[in-house]
This record gives sequence, structure tokens and C-alpha cells, in this order.
Amino acid sequence: MTDKLANTANQIRPIVLVAVCLLLMCDITVVLYQSVNGSGELTQILIVLLPGLAVLLIFSELLANRQQHVSGLAPIGDFYDHLDQSAIVVDNQGIIRNANMAAALSAGKTPAELAGQAIHAWFHPTNHAEIECPLCQHIKAGKAMSASDFAFPNQTWQQISLTRLSAHNNSELIQFHIDITPRKHVEEQLALVIDGAQLGYWDWNYLSGKHSVNQRWLEMLGLSQDELDQTVRDWDKRLHPDDRRHVQEVVAKHIASGHPYVVEFRMRHKLGHWVWIQGSGAVVAYDPVSGGPSRLCGTHQDISVRKQSEHNLQRAYQIISQSAAVVLKWNNSEGLPIEFATENARQLFGYSVEQLITGNLFYLNLVHPDDSGVFLREIGTCRNDPDCCEIVHQPYRIVTQNGGIKWVQDRKMVVRNEQGRIIDYQGLVTDITQQRQQSSVIRNIVSSNLPQNATSLLDNLTLLTVETLGADYAMIAEVLDDNRARSLSLCANGKIVANREFSLHDSPCRDVASGNMCCFERDVATQYPVADWLRLKRVEGYLGIPLLDKQQNSFGFISVSYCRPIPDITFATDTLKLFAVQITAELERSRAIDALQDQQQRLLDAQSISHIGDWHWHLPDNHFSWSDEMYRITATSKTVFTPSFSSILSTLVHPDDQSFFKMAMQNAINSGNIDFRHRIVLGNDQIRHVHQRGKTVRDANDKITGVQGTMQDITDRLQTEQRLLEAKQQAEQATRVKSEFLANMSHEIRTPMNAIIGLVELCLNGSITAKQRDYLERVETASRSLMTIIDDILDFSKMEAGKMHLDSVPFLLEEMLDNVFSTMSELCASKGIALIRPPENQTLHPVVGDPQRLRQILINLIGNAIKFTEHGEVRVTLTELRRSAQQTCLQFSISDTGIGMNAEKQAKLFQAFSQGDSSVTRNYGGTGLGLIISKQLVEQMGGTISVSSQENLGSTFTFSVKLGITSLASIRNAQYQQKHPIDTSKLRHISGARVLLVEDNEVNRIVAIELLEQAHLQVDVAENGEIALSKLQQTDYDCVLMDVQMPVMDGYQTTKRLRAIPGCQTLPVIAMTANAMSNDRNKCLQADMDDFVSKPILPETLYATLVKWILPRAGEKTQINPNGDERETHPLPYLYGIDTTAGLQHTAGNRTVYRKVLLKFAENHADTMNDIDQAFTRNDYDKAYQLVHTLKGLVGSLGALQLQSHLVRLEESLVDYRPNIANVPHIDSNIAVTTLEMAKVINSINSTLADNERLGNAQPRFSTLETRQQLAILIDKLQTFDSDSDQQLDRILARIDDKTLIQTLLPIKKQIANYQFVDAAQALNHILEHGM
Repeated sequence: MTDKLANTANQIRPIVLVAVCLLLMCDITVVLYQSVNGSGELTQILIVLLPGLAVLLIFSELLANRQQHVSGLAPIGDFYDHLDQSAIVVDNQGIIRNANMAAALSAGKTPAELAGQAIHAWFHPTNHAEIECPLCQHIKAGKAMSASDFAFPNQTWQQISLTRLSAHNNSELIQFHIDITPRKHVEEQLALVIDGAQLGYWDWNYLSGKHSVNQRWLEMLGLSQDELDQTVRDWDKRLHPDDRRHVQEVVAKHIASGHPYVVEFRMRHKLGHWVWIQGSGAVVAYDPVSGGPSRLCGTHQDISVRKQSEHNLQRAYQIISQSAAVVLKWNNSEGLPIEFATENARQLFGYSVEQLITGNLFYLNLVHPDDSGVFLREIGTCRNDPDCCEIVHQPYRIVTQNGGIKWVQDRKMVVRNEQGRIIDYQGLVTDITQQRQQSSVIRNIVSSNLPQNATSLLDNLTLLTVETLGADYAMIAEVLDDNRARSLSLCANGKIVANREFSLHDSPCRDVASGNMCCFERDVATQYPVADWLRLKRVEGYLGIPLLDKQQNSFGFISVSYCRPIPDITFATDTLKLFAVQITAELERSRAIDALQDQQQRLLDAQSISHIGDWHWHLPDNHFSWSDEMYRITATSKTVFTPSFSSILSTLVHPDDQSFFKMAMQNAINSGNIDFRHRIVLGNDQIRHVHQRGKTVRDANDKITGVQGTMQDITDRLQTEQRLLEAKQQAEQATRVKSEFLANMSHEIRTPMNAIIGLVELCLNGSITAKQRDYLERVETASRSLMTIIDDILDFSKMEAGKMHLDSVPFLLEEMLDNVFSTMSELCASKGIALIRPPENQTLHPVVGDPQRLRQILINLIGNAIKFTEHGEVRVTLTELRRSAQQTCLQFSISDTGIGMNAEKQAKLFQAFSQGDSSVTRNYGGTGLGLIISKQLVEQMGGTISVSSQENLGSTFTFSVKLGITSLASIRNAQYQQKHPIDTSKLRHISGARVLLVEDNEVNRIVAIELLEQAHLQVDVAENGEIALSKLQQTDYDCVLMDVQMPVMDGYQTTKRLRAIPGCQTLPVIAMTANAMSNDRNKCLQADMDDFVSKPILPETLYATLVKWILPRAGEKTQINPNGDERETHPLPYLYGIDTTAGLQHTAGNRTVYRKVLLKFAENHADTMNDIDQAFTRNDYDKAYQLVHTLKGLVGSLGALQLQSHLVRLEESLVDYRPNIANVPHIDSNIAVTTLEMAKVINSINSTLADNERLGNAQPRFSTLETRQQLAILIDKLQTFDSDSDQQLDRILARIDDKTLIQTLLPIKKQIANYQFVDAAQALNHILEHGM
């Protein structure tokens, strides 16, 4: 080995060896300097850098002398043979040039055998191909690589580094291997322990500054990995500024000493708050060259909860220490020695905590001798009771260090050992001295235990204040204006002195008068140098408390002054507050008495002015008490007239009114109220009219003891009312005469005008010359203008006579607007101006009101706008101002670019026969009645009308109206009631088409099936979306009628899924729903449906939609039953609440189907309103909405329009109060009304129609054998889920007389109605097996 080293040394030049020695000596010097002066950043760098330079010098010298052949590498191999770690020399082709013995042993080869081999196959990880291996990539690039950890098979780990042999030669590198498998195993175990303990783990590369953490460390601060910069600087900047220096010092001290550390500090959370961390760590690796730390590892633990608990405990201890309650622990031995006391013990006992615990004091020595006996008996009683766990002492006295006496309240918890023996006591001792003193003061105030020389209650309270507090002066004062006050009671040196008014300027009284307590224990005069009275009276202490009213406003104050410092400021403050409360109550009572007296005087004055007197009838003695005004009204006096029931009746009441007066007064006792008029006769025979009002008076037992009332002289008022009535009658008579005249004149003019217009039209239709046509057209235009004027005059006369009545019918607002604009557009076109209407894409407005009168308003206003506009446009806008469940308020604006008008003309607009000025009439014509009529109509519709205009710029008329809200279904019902019977012959070209009806409601299915079969269509039925999808996969259909709201799967989901079935991508799907608004149509189209039919279904609408979408099948012919369109001729009986005409429209006039639908509805929906009520009670919005929505469509198809309107209101209220339907206004009454209407409708169907059905079905009865056969057929239908099962059971029930069997089959009928086919079939099998 020595020879090898010598051989190696011979290859190194002497100067290089000298340089290496110098570098190593410098490194030793730096290490010594560090040990003396501490670690620094520069010394750390030098400790690593100097040995590294020495090693690089040796390597570079050796590589410079290396030969290109293998034998030339032998010296290098000899140099590394003494190393325990593997070392391999490799060229940049990845070929091994030399390897030391450690490397050869790890590969199981000799160095010579390894030479020339590829290094990747022997010494690189196998989880990468050579082309992807990072080590091979560095070797081929001739780049060095710092030590990195690599995993090898059999769970072994190697730390591998690459070093260039020479700075001038990158063709060969040395690869070093260090086995780190034990360390990795330890790290894995440590990671499991850390994760299990919920600890944050950190790893700090001390040399590079790289800092890595685990997931728990990130969670403590709410961070993710990408939010860290992976350096120790990131950790440092998250430290609390107040903790950073301390943590740095602890870590530095640890690095210097090598001992593990634990430190607590705060770090900022991602959300901004601070998290308390307990950090611990240690150096786990040292640099092999410099010997300094190269790696530190440790943990973080979140201790925020513990810190908060510590803070709470500390705060609780501070609160206890600052309170009047002292926490004590007594040892259960002779004299009760104290083992623990809180810091506030000195305030109570006068002794420090140390004196109480370590001195020769016993607690029993502190108890007053007169109270110690009771104290010890209470302790002895507990000692003798093994179940005693607490002692609550009676208040007792203690003797303080200075000999003072204090009252305390003592409550102890008993602590026992395992044998049940008392070992100590723990409890609270509370100072109650002040409370007892205040209780004494309160007793003095309540019992009025006052000095004898007081002249008023306020003076008594002032003297008591001085006596209780030991003050020299006391004052009660009220605050005046201008910063002044006036004393109400003033006591000086124990005597009451004269009150005075004084200034509050620069005085402590000013502060307390402003509503704030003012307290100076001493030296008050120095705080207010201008207040001479403080120095003259030698006042040292001052205390003032404001007097506050109920609104907490200061109206005065009470103050005390001392010629010495205030002895006990706390006691004085609390006591004076008690006096302030009592004084405030007394002053408010005094003010209330004054106010009451003032009110009584004002009442007397008011009675005199209004001639209203008050009286009281005492029933026990039949005596009346009168006010002074009663005597003035009756022209009597107290000296000559004594009011009683008999004297009033006989002397004052008019003879013709005496019976009425007697009856009215006696009835008041029974009814409890009086309100009648009668006449009285004064002494001079003058008759006056009076109005009596009153009510009975009851005692504490609710027994009537009298009647309290008023009497008002109404003679003058009645005379005035009579004159006004006569004037009103005369005016109404004049108005009637004028209106009748206008109506008669208008009628007389209208008759010949109609003839003129008719004859002109006949002439225009004949053969006339152009000049004659021009004349006649002018006559026609003038005639129609005159007719318009006549109509306005008639409307005006109706308006003045109060006969202008509005209709209330459902209509579609958009249709009415279409009519208006089609009327006015031609007039606009003739003048060359634009007529702009509201956007047509707005939501439809089904409303209730008078469409003709609303149209009249719009035509008047739009016509005026067109009349006064020569060029430009007339624009109409529509806005919904507000909307409720029953009403909508709409605003219309009509703007033009016409001549406009000034403010003076605008003021005259809405006056009869007015057009602003005479020039308007001359230039444009008209009567001026249009606007006043429009104004009257708008106001009758619950709205207002206004105008804004600028001369030569145009005008805008704006009006609002209130309209009721209805549904499109109601409007369609009204429209279709006026249409002719349906002609199904137009459907022949689609007859035979197959339609799938998807509908969950049985009544709706019956209606739809009948309508479809009348059109000769083949119908299959599916009760929900899942059944529909199954049938679509088995059968080809020409169209699908899809209900939107269904159980299991609704129409929207079903449509989306059927589009994925082959052949159904273009299959027409028509939605059926009771929601008729445009947004519901859009929702259906968005769900990939093709069209929309609203419920209740109208045959004409349904047939038109089917013709639109169903394509006839080529080559198919369907036999049409010639009797298929026959209708039942028997008339339907009267049914309560049902418009049978409207209902028959939904069955295409088929009475048989209509009867069946009605009976099925009554059977299946008798309990639906109860279900709706329960859904409201549970606040179940989805259930309530589904039930109301479905029922609304059903009753509409039956023609039960009143019931449908109730359900519409319920549905709208659900939408408005969706978050909480329990808050729907008047919901209980609405449900009750709807339930009552529903019950009446169903009872009418059951009592009228069901009886007729039974009478009309006189068919032969089934025998027992036939009944069994029919039941077997029914079982087969149920087992195949045939939708005709209910009809089969109806046929059986109609032809059997066995009441027992009928009662047995009725529950099965209910099961079939609820689609419980399996249960129904099992029940029928049971009947057949066990006999009928």
C-alpha cells in the first residue's frame, strides 16, 4: 500500500503538493477561527471550498499524467483501492476504464474483467434504459453530477456522484458509490411515525439551502407544493416578525452545540392568520470535507389549540384575580391553614399571598369571633355527613390586617381521598360588604327613614344622601338652556339651603349635566381653576351622576362634594347611582302629575270649543256625573239641575225621542257600546240635535258598573250638511239634464249619420266620376270624424253620470296590441311617419280586464301623437312595474316627435273640451274630450296618467293600469267555446299512424286516448319515461306525445335519452304540459322536443299539431269504422262547478268518454287536496308544486273553471315563495277554499253522474261461473300490465250483485288505479283459490 501511495505521489509535481498542503493548513486555520469566534457564512464557505480545491489539484495532476491505454490508469485504481466506497473511471462513451476493489467486489468481478465493459449494465439503476438514464446522459456529455440518491433492486439505495478527472479533460469521469440503504430504511420508518403522529416533517440541505416538507407540514399552513419555492428562505419569511430572531438564535445555538432543539413560534397561514408551531430538529449529516453540518431534519406540530387554551386559562386567572372573589384552598387540619390563594387576596384580607400561605396565619383567626361558632358548626355538619360535597356558609365577617371588618360570602367544595376522608377544601370567598351597605341604603329609601327637618321628598333624599355618604354638600339640579342649571334641592353641612340658578361654565357640573358621570377622588379644584366655589368651599372630592329619562337623555344630575378626599369611591359611586334612580322616578312622577293636570285643562277647553261634553252613568245608584260642558250644551246649571236617568229623560229629551233614548241606553248595557242621535229641548223651547257615544265600564270581576260616554251638539253641522245635500242634489239634477240632453242629441245625430255613411259607401261602390269619388270620400271622412266626436260625447256623458262601467274578461295583451297597431299603422303610413311598437319577443301577458277600453285609451293617445306629428316617429313602450300572484301593474308610454307644448298648455290638457289653446282646434280639430275620457278610464283601471313635453321637440304620455292575472288555458277555453265542432275528416291522411302516449295521470290518459282514437290513430300507452324508452326500443312509432312532469323519469330526461335510440333521432316528440308560458316552451325545445301542446288539451290544437308532424305511411290503408264518430245523444245532467260545454271540447264532444273521465277523476283524486295540504305543512315545495300543477291541468280539461282558478292562484303563490312555502300569505284560507270547491265538484259527480251510470247500465248479470271467467281474464291483463285492466274490472263490477264480492273487489280497484298490478293479481288469485 505504501508503494502504491508512493507511486501515486511520484506522479504529482512538488509544487502541486506544496499548494495542497497550504490549502489544508488554511482550512485548519479557518476551523480554529470558527471554534473561537462562532460560525459565519464566509467561514462555512471556506471550510467546504479549501479542501475541495486541494482534492481538485490532486485529481487534475493525476489526470494530466494519465495515459490513453488501460495500463496507464492503474495508478489511479491503486489510489482508490483503499477506499471503502466504489469508484469507477468511465469515458464519455460509457465504457469502464478502471474500477477500485470495492466496485469490483460489489459487481462480483475483478477490476480487469470490468475494464472495457459498459458501466450502465453493472453500476446504474435498472429502472431506466441506457438512453434515458440520467447518469449515462451526464457521462456522455462529460458533465459532473452532484451526489444523488438512486434505488436499486432488492430495496437497496446508492448515493452516486460524477466528478471530472481534469478541468481540461471532459472525456473521463470518476463515478463514486455510497451505500445509503440503512439510512433510507430509517427515513421510511421515521416518515411512517411522523404521518401517524400528524407531524409536519422538514428536510433542510444546509449547504444548498434547499428545503423540502411533507403534506402535513403544508396542511398546517393551508399550502400546496407549488406555492413553496423549496428554499429555507420561504420558511424564514413565513415566521412571525416577533419570533424570527429568537428562532434563528435557537437554530444557530443548536448547530454550534450539536444538541437537538425545541422551540415554539408562529407562522402565517395562507388565509392570513397565525398558526402556533412547536418546532424540533437536529443536524443529521455533516460535510466530510469541512466537518460542518450539511443536512438538518425535524418536525413541526400545530399547537394553536393548546396555546389558545393556555391563553384562556391565563385570562380566566386574571379575571378571578381582578374580581371581588378570592380563590382559596384550605387544609383540613386545626385552624384551617391556607395552602393556595389568588393574587387579589390582599384586597380582601390585607395580607399578601405569601403571608397567608407561609406565615403563621390560620383562616379561623381571620373569622370574626362572633361569627366563628356558626362557621365551625357548618364545617362540622359537613364532616359528619359522608355525602357532603359542598358547604355554603351564611354570610359572616372577617377581620382584616388593619383591624377593619368586612362581610364575606363563602362557598367551599369538599375534597376527599379514596377512603372518603376530607383532605382539603377549595372555594370562593367574596366580599359583600358594599352590597350590604347598599341594601341598608335601599331600605332607608323605601321605608322613608328620614330626618325630621325635611320639607319635601327631594329634600329628604338630599339629606339622606349626605348622611349615607358622609359628604359635606349634596345637590339635585335640573339643566336649563344657555349652559345653565337650577338646583331643586341643596344641602350644605347637614342643612337644606335656598335653591339657586347657576352657570355650568368651566365646572364639574357641566360634565355631568352633559350625561356623563363625573368623579374626582381628590384635587378637583386644580382641574377647574375658574370655578371659584370649589376653592371657597375648600372642596377636595366631587362625584356627580346624571339623571336620564326613558330615552336616555340627560335632564339633570345629583352631585356630592367633600372637603376631603372621598373615603370609598366605589361605595360612593354605587350608592349615588341608587339615589339617582329614585330621584329620577320621583321627578318623572311629578312631571306626569303636572302633565295630567295640563291635559285635563286642555280637555275641558277642547270640550268647550267642540261642544262635546262627557258623562258617567253610575248604574248602582242610577246617578249621572256630568262635565261642565254638558251643562253648557243643555243650558242648565249644577245648582238647579241634578242629572239622573229619569230627570234627563223627562226634562231634556224630546218627547218624540224619549222611547228611542230609553231603549238605546238600556241596550248599551247588553251590547257594550253607545252610538245614536236624538233631540233635546232647552229651557227656551229651542230644539238641538246631539250625538251620544259611549261604552260600558266593568270592574275587576268583569261586572258592568256603569256607562262612560260623550254628548256632542251637532245642530250646526246637520244644518250645514242639509244645505250641502240640497246643493248636491241640484247639481246632480243639472248634470242629469245635461247628460240626458247630450245622449239624446248624440242619438239623434247618430241615426242620420249612419244613413249618410251607408249611402256614401253605396255611391262609392257604384260607377262615378273621379271628381264625384273625391267629393264622396271627403264626405265619408268627415262623417266618420263626426261619429268619433259623437262617441266621445256619449262616453263623456256616461262618465259624468257615473255610468262608465268596465268589463272584466280574460284576454291576451299582445293580441289586443296587435289590433291597435294594425288599426293605427295605416294612418302613420299615410303621413309618412314611423310607428314603433314594443318588442315582440317579450313574455306573453294573459290578463283580466276590459280590452276594449284599454284599446280605446291607446288609440286616443296614439291617434293624438300621430295627429300632432308631421315627421319622425311615434314610439310605444310597455313596462311591467310590479307583479303579485293576483295582479300586474303595466306602464305604457307613447312618445312622438311632434309639435310639443309648453307648461301652460300641459296644465290645461286633462280638462273637458280643452286642447291647450284655440289655435290647436283650428289647425288640428277635435273636441278635447279624448284625454279626459282616457284619464277617467285609466283611473278606473287603478292607474294614473301624466305628460312630459317640450315645445317643438315632442311629447310623451305615460299611463299605468292594473290588470288581473290569468292563464293561457282560461283564454283558450273562452276562445274555443265560441268555435264549431271538430271535423276529424281532415286527419284521414295520417289515420293509422302509431302514436306513443307517455302520461302518468289516468284521467289525462283517458282523454288523450279518446281524442287520438277518434282520429283513427293507433295508440300505445306508457305510464312513465322508463316504460316509454322500453317500448321505443321494441316498436316503431310515428310520434310521441310526452307529458313533462312524471314520476320515475320526467319528459325532459326521457326525450334526451330516446334520441340515443336508433331510429328515434328524428322521431317527432310533442310536449304536453300545463305550463303555457314562453319560457316553458323554450325549456321543452332545449330538451330536444319538437313542439308543444298546453294542457288542458284542446282537440283542434292537438289535431293541428299531429297533422304538422306525422308523415303518412306509404302503401298503408286503415279501415275506418263508419260508426267511430258517433256521439251519445243523452244530455248530461247539471254538475256543480263544471262547465260541461268546455269539458266536452276536450273529448271532441264525446259524452261517453266525458262521463268516464269525470267518474275516474272523482275516484282517483278525492284525497288529492289533503295530500297538497300535507305537502304545504312539510314545506315540501317539489311535492306541492307537482300535485297542484297536475290537478290544475286535470280540472281544466273537465271544465271546472272556478276550481282551476283556485289552483292557479295556489301554483303562482308557490312560485313566488319557493324558498319557504310555509310563509305564503293566506295559505290556510286558500287551501280551505280550494278544498271546499273540490269537495263540492266531486260530490256532485258522485251523487249525480254515478247514479245515472248505474241506472243506465241495465245489462244482464254475470253468473258465478261467468264471474270467475271474467276475473281470470282480468288476472291475465294484470300479469301483462295491460292498461285496460281497470276497464275490465269496471265491466265486472257493473254486472255482479254480490255485495260481499263487490266490497272485496273495491280495494283491488284502488290498487289498479295506483298501478299496483302485481298486488292486484295476487289478491284476485287468492279470491279464486278460496272461493268467492
